[in-house]
Amino acid sequence: MEDRVEKLEDDLSAVKSDVAVIRSNYVTKEDLHRSNEGIHRSIEGLNRSIENLHKSIEGLYKEINTQTWKLVTFVCSFGTALVAATYFIVSHVKP
Repeated sequence: MEDRVEKLEDDLSAVKSDVAVIRSNYVTKEDLHRSNEGIHRSIEGLNRSIENLHKSIEGLYKEINTQTWKLVTFVCSFGTALVAATYFIVSHVKP
């Protein structure tokens, strides 16, 4: 009987030391909650940054669209002027 009690006491000591190691090495629920809060704040910051980036890209898109229409207008006007000049030369200048 004494041997069994001694063995149980030794096992209890081993369990206590194992629990102490577990407590020192692993995180608690509080640690996880704090970490999650930090992650959520970081994600919110990233979402705001992405929204700002989308607004900037939208502005850039509008500027590119405006420049494209200016270029198309210029090219069409210049082409029309060349056709008019060619017609004038052909119809009014005698060889």
